[in-house]
Amino acid sequence: MITNVELSNLEIRNLLLETLAYEDNDIDPSGQTFKGYHYQGSQSDLFRLLNGLLIKKEIKPINVAM
Repeated sequence: MITNVELSNLEIRNLLLETLAYEDNDIDPSGQTFKGYHYQGSQSDLFRLLNGLLIKKEIKPINVAM
């Protein structure tokens, strides 16, 4: 079961970098990656993909707003 997890700034930074480098198409319903946006996606694209990565890594449950 996932509980409330508090992440450090370093952990958040690493998750954001991992999101930027992520190449599989399983963290977004439309199959997009930040690389697929040619690294020109918006901040909301990055947050949406980060949200998908957090769910995949079971850091955040699916039904909790970010």
